[in-house]
Amino acid sequence: MIPAALLAFLVGCMVVCAFLRTRRAALLFSLAVFLMLALGVPLGEIAWKCRQPISEGCVWGKSLLPVSLAAGAAVGAVAAGLCWLAALGFQRRRRNASGATNSSHALDDARE
Repeated sequence: MIPAALLAFLVGCMVVCAFLRTRRAALLFSLAVFLMLALGVPLGEIAWKCRQPISEGCVWGKSLLPVSLAAGAAVGAVAAGLCWLAALGFQRRRRNASGATNSSHALDDARE
């Protein structure tokens, strides 16, 4: 179930990335994705399992929290990188469709 939820989350991120207009917005969104996956998922899982503090899931979850945080950071970094690249790709496609070039000289010429 978790891989399907992660896939749905990544698809949702790609949809959001299509509407980000600036690199700063893309960077902030990618950072939010990283933090949510790196910290939110492991800590949310602990909160869910520890509704009864003496349950076996709570004990195992607390003992494996450093491993969960490390795995979450790795998955979060990959997901954030994919979101960042998707946002830049959508921005580049939008810029090329509007007739702009990647050259800074063309931008300077357009200002004059």
